[in-house]
Order: sequence, then C-alpha cells, then structure tokens
Amino acid sequence: MCDLGEDGDVLRRSLERAGVGDPAEPMVSGGSPPGDDGVGTVRLSLSPDEAARVDAALSGTGLDEVMRAAPAVLSPMFRGGGIPDGYEDGLRDATEDLRGLYRFAAGQGLAVAQVFQG
Repeated sequence: MCDLGEDGDVLRRSLERAGVGDPAEPMVSGGSPPGDDGVGTVRLSLSPDEAARVDAALSGTGLDEVMRAAPAVLSPMFRGGGIPDGYEDGLRDATEDLRGLYRFAAGQGLAVAQVFQG
C-alpha cells in the first residue's frame, strides 16, 4: 500500500518535470475504472503489464532528478513563505513508497489498484 494523500498531484507533476514521460499520469492517478460504488469512492486499476511499464519508467528516473524538479512545482504553492521544512522530505518518502509499490507489483506480475475517497 502506498498512501500519497494530498501529495499525489505534486508528485505527478514532479515526475513529469523529471522526464518520466507518459506513465506519470497513470502511476499516480490513472487506470481503468472497474466500477462506481455510488458513494464517492473512485477506484482505478492498472493491469500487470501497465504496472510493469510504470515500474520501468520509475526505475529509469533517479530519485534525485525527481527531487530537483520538486521545487519548481512546489514554489507556486507556497508563495512568500517558502516551502515548509520537511515537506520535501515527505515528498521524497512518498516517491520511494510509490517506487517500491510498482517494483513489487512488477516483480510479482500483479495489477495495481488505486482508491480515491471523496
């Protein structure tokens, strides 16, 4: 399990800036919707092949590259006050968690399910 919380969009945009390319969207907030539960929970899934492609893209992009891209994404969010202490550390941890999730899924030939609760 990997809980990105509210950092999902920041992470997606940092990954895009770091050059991950097309898989940046599905790795954080995409996939095929298996259905609607009618109470505001969105579920998306990536097939084992899609999860393996995401893993390859993440593995080909260094963590330092993602973190170098993060300030350009974060700065407009925290105008004037600067990026809060520890925020980038949390983003680094979330990136590592996401990488670990896809590494595990790809290694086991598993699909990845994403759940967004509204």
